[in-house]
Amino acid sequence: MARRAPFGLEDRIRLVARERGIASVNTFVDDPRLVGEPDPVEQPVEHAYEETVTLHGHEVAPFMFTKGMPLERDDEGRRYPEGLVPADRMVQNYRDPIRNRSSLAGIDEFERGGDRLFIGVPSVHSISLSGMDPWRGVMPPAPDPRGARNAAEMIDVYAMEQVRDVPFVEWPNEPGDDAVGVPYDVLDAVEADLTAATGEDTLDGWWYDTDRLFVEADTDEVDWGPYVSQFLLRELKLWALNASQEYLRYPAGEDYNDTQEAWLDTVEGRGEFAAETNPNQPPSDDQGHIATPRHLATIVNAEPPFQEYLIATIQLLGDVDFDPGLPYTGRDDGNVFAYTDTGPVGLLDMLTRVARQALLAAFYHKYYVHFRCRPETYGGRIHAQRNLGADIGVSSLVTDAEILSVRDGDEDYLSTAYVEGSPVHPAYPSGHSVIAGACGTVLKTWFTDVAWPYDDYYVPTADGQSRDTIPLPSGHTGVYQEIDKLMSNVGLARMFAGVHYYSDHYRGVKLGEQVAVGELADVFRRDFEGDESILPTFKPYLEYGADAAREVSVETLDSLREEATSREG
Repeated sequence: MARRAPFGLEDRIRLVARERGIASVNTFVDDPRLVGEPDPVEQPVEHAYEETVTLHGHEVAPFMFTKGMPLERDDEGRRYPEGLVPADRMVQNYRDPIRNRSSLAGIDEFERGGDRLFIGVPSVHSISLSGMDPWRGVMPPAPDPRGARNAAEMIDVYAMEQVRDVPFVEWPNEPGDDAVGVPYDVLDAVEADLTAATGEDTLDGWWYDTDRLFVEADTDEVDWGPYVSQFLLRELKLWALNASQEYLRYPAGEDYNDTQEAWLDTVEGRGEFAAETNPNQPPSDDQGHIATPRHLATIVNAEPPFQEYLIATIQLLGDVDFDPGLPYTGRDDGNVFAYTDTGPVGLLDMLTRVARQALLAAFYHKYYVHFRCRPETYGGRIHAQRNLGADIGVSSLVTDAEILSVRDGDEDYLSTAYVEGSPVHPAYPSGHSVIAGACGTVLKTWFTDVAWPYDDYYVPTADGQSRDTIPLPSGHTGVYQEIDKLMSNVGLARMFAGVHYYSDHYRGVKLGEQVAVGELADVFRRDFEGDESILPTFKPYLEYGADAAREVSVETLDSLREEATSREG
């Protein structure tokens, strides 16, 4: 098997010089805000997830990523019901080889517990010839797995599990239907549980809101309107090809990995199917518009990673003006049109470029820094503490939560919408959400934030077999809000599937913004020859105020990096 040789900064300088010229090297490589070695001060690698407990005579780190690794057996060859991987084996066989920047040869020796492959490991030390080095993006540590924030996040995903098949039009405050299909016991339980969690002093100023899940998705700053973004409901018009967005969708009621044996198989990586390596296997024969959370979860399991933003781009091209900071892109801007650079071709290129770079940054943080376990694993820890007498340290905010009493099912395992469960890589951040932050920022850089330009505003019917038209929500702020809603739909869909926590999403988006601004600032600085007076602008995720717009510059990247750690994780 071919192995990648160690790749240092001098190698990169030679590559950049060959591809972009020595003048670009002097600007690019000399800027430590974009390029440099990983900084252990900025990227803490020692955190609460490394704390161990003793179970069945083994020291284990119960909240660190172990999916796909062989589980420990007793003297009779049976897997311990808690799903244990000894901490020293996890560190020596997996985490330490990943962190060894001089060679990745150790990853060839990874032991697999089943058929699943470890995804994205070589990306940890990958580099790009433009933009920000993947390890220059900043994230805070993931929430303490024994703390109130993590408790709130697990309460959230347990609640989201219970509403996977409730049509969005039957949610409280959703337009299009007077019926309320969300079970009131779930609503009452999650509100009580989140109030208990977020009422603690340690949560002051944090973004949790008991209404966020069921009322306004990711934000309460604006009239969010219907849950599903218009970009996922409108037709695609590809010149001579019109396409309706009717998706193949997972059937209602089919949840997985919620019994002990199924859970053990899942966390050990047993099972032949994995979305990453089988992207062309259709989810079902059921087809229609996105009408339920399960439908959202379906479309983000095996899609090309920037598919949703390509769809949005195709819809906006020709209908929304480009940012006036982009030269030669206006319809009345002189005698030329910058078709390939800052025009539509440049936009499409930038989407794909930042999508890859977003995943490089995501996998660096997933494997090298945080190593956070998935919610399905955490659900097993909750089950072990509640039912097996294991002293793991899960907060009583979770073990005593009402949502565990009112949910369907006899056990406490968190079910997943995917038969394979979560991907075989750590949770923090969500790769989908880092891509959302990067691609969404590119869209908001290229297009102006005008009022929604279309007459029709859609909501799906309860079964998704058709759409109803409603008036534009009175508080709708324009194109950027709909882009943000798309980003939320993608990130929260992974929570509805049971494979991510909320901080995976939110912090992932903020990392993706850094990736995009680093790339755009590098490219635009060359294109505009340093004249920042004409730089285009964007608005960060969920920011809609009059002063929300930021210039695409390295100075803005500095600000985003500082803001990324301004709230406790």
